[in-house]
Amino acid sequence: MRGALQAYHGVTPVNNVVVHLADAPWPFATQNREKISAFWREKIKSHPHFYDGKVHIMTDWEIRMTETGASDFIGNMSRTNFASFLYWKSFGDPSQKEVDFSGGAVVFCPDGAMLMALSGDHTIVPRTLEFPSGFVDVSDFEDNKLNFDRHVQREVTEELGITREELGSPRQYLVSAANRIVQVLSIFAVDTNGDEFVERWHSRSGALRSEISNVVALYHTSDLAGFSVQAHVKAAVPYLLNLR
Repeated sequence: MRGALQAYHGVTPVNNVVVHLADAPWPFATQNREKISAFWREKIKSHPHFYDGKVHIMTDWEIRMTETGASDFIGNMSRTNFASFLYWKSFGDPSQKEVDFSGGAVVFCPDGAMLMALSGDHTIVPRTLEFPSGFVDVSDFEDNKLNFDRHVQREVTEELGITREELGSPRQYLVSAANRIVQVLSIFAVDTNGDEFVERWHSRSGALRSEISNVVALYHTSDLAGFSVQAHVKAAVPYLLNLR
């Protein structure tokens, strides 16, 4: 399954997440430097709010079975810039081995709700229903190894406006992959019912943010109707709702 989403499309629970950062530059960005510069100059004309900061791309990955029967997600990432990442995203070639990787959070409430985030107008997938998540940050690495739990906790506490104490520790990990996107989801449980949590989010967030325009309490797969949803999210939702 290394680097080939044609051979893997769906969801799989895993026990551990191990991701390393390569020392060398991403070859794709180096080989396409001039094209990326031209692409970026055009992109910011229509998206002046975009910032060409440091991001990461996953260059290969696999789900590996251990001798004890457990399964581990193993991946490698390269550091690059946002312009190079967007240029790569603009290609529809499924033979590319790289994937768009992130850690996300599945947050269950006592009443059975699963909390989802509606992306804002200034994101690369505006008005899309997704799991609370975000780019892997430079600060998420320790000695070139991704601190995955810290990465996810940072994203979900920022986006949902809760503390790490309220969130607690992940109960399980789930890999969801489709269309050159691989997301590893950490599953949490909070003590607040879904609709109450959404109301509290609005009171805490004040004016709606550019990255997250709303939080949605999802109870059934039919609640996805009317929302734009990416394939890896659509694949994971039925599986997750059956875990309640």
